[in-house]
Amino acid sequence: MKQRSGDRLLNFRNGRERDEGFHSHTVMTAPHTSHAAVIPWCRFLRFPWRDAPAPDHPARGCFAAYRYSRQRMQQEMVTESIPVRQNDVAQLVGLAAEGLRSMYDDREGIFCARVSRSGQGLRRQGHSFAGSLVATLGLAESGRRGHWTAFSTDALAQELIQRRTSVRSTAELGLLLWMTARTSPHWLDRIYEGFDLRLAVDAFADGRRASSRSLAWLLTGLCEVRLAGAPAPITLDDVAHLTRQLLFVNYGGHGIFAHQGRKGLLSPKGYLADQAFALYAFCRYARAYGDESSLRVARDVADRLVRSQGPTGQWWWRFDPATGQVAAHYPVMSVHQYALAPMALIEHSQLSGADHAEALTASLAWVRFGNERKVDLVDAKRKVVWDGLQLPRTRLLARRAGLSIKASVIEECRPEHLGWLLVALAGSVER
Repeated sequence: MKQRSGDRLLNFRNGRERDEGFHSHTVMTAPHTSHAAVIPWCRFLRFPWRDAPAPDHPARGCFAAYRYSRQRMQQEMVTESIPVRQNDVAQLVGLAAEGLRSMYDDREGIFCARVSRSGQGLRRQGHSFAGSLVATLGLAESGRRGHWTAFSTDALAQELIQRRTSVRSTAELGLLLWMTARTSPHWLDRIYEGFDLRLAVDAFADGRRASSRSLAWLLTGLCEVRLAGAPAPITLDDVAHLTRQLLFVNYGGHGIFAHQGRKGLLSPKGYLADQAFALYAFCRYARAYGDESSLRVARDVADRLVRSQGPTGQWWWRFDPATGQVAAHYPVMSVHQYALAPMALIEHSQLSGADHAEALTASLAWVRFGNERKVDLVDAKRKVVWDGLQLPRTRLLARRAGLSIKASVIEECRPEHLGWLLVALAGSVER
């Protein structure tokens, strides 16, 4: 069959996945999907030594037995339902706006890299240009939705645009375009003067590695420029199509993107953040260019994520792109629960009509007492949401009979996490 002019036919792993009609300009509604999981919370069960693998079991051995215990714990979780209320979401949005104020360094005019618990307060560490871009993006979205913020987002955006020489990666350039298009599209010409968009990928190491997150941020930034209707270089559409193609090469064909790809080889792992940002980028591309094939990929990724969601609403840490299966469960990060997955799934729902309500409710419930530790990861006193839960990595846990293995709270928070929260949820709070 003769290929139509302008179409692309890309072959992927085992020649199974194809992307046809690369520039089709009709967005079709994806089939209605639903999530049948219960909205639960759980506790870890004890791992008695008598439940250890038999001597000839492949999981025999110190570290292997510990790994086996983690699998057993996830199979034996006791669950019950827990609701998420509208005022919980409103509290998260308000807390994020207040928390970002304490993370801002007035003297340097930029947000810190992270805060960690220190006694009764917080300790700020370092500075982050990328984190500042995301925080500003979130604050602008919150302000646009009528929520209170302690900042002038125009002033924040202007300061970051003036710091555009700080860009050191494809990811940061994508965020800069994204933030500027959403907050100050009249300043985009400053970005074009400082960067040749045709070199947005090849000029930086993460672009040359074909990092899925970096390509997704760049693609989203380019799409936001187009959707803003602002003047743009004539090369913008070409760069967007190329970036979309490069990101699609990282698609493993099972609803999962590889973390990166180099020299035609896909990474054997793909993280939850890779999936969320790629899903969001493909939805924005479908919206900006009317590309039906991008919507089909987005549907497959969204379906895979929802099917892989944990029993208490967890978004697991790492996947295998070759099979689409979960490769590592922990750590479970709060930002995935309240921001990245909701941001991507809400965008997909709005574009395709798919119903992800139950998955999103379970996701948010995990943060508020619905997790394995039954703790509230929202620290209202310090105005932060702690980063998540991680399991201890020590061989002693596998040696001690009857020891209860519990996840510990990661007592850190980053400004970009609260920024993504505002991007994801500010529009969901009734005003």
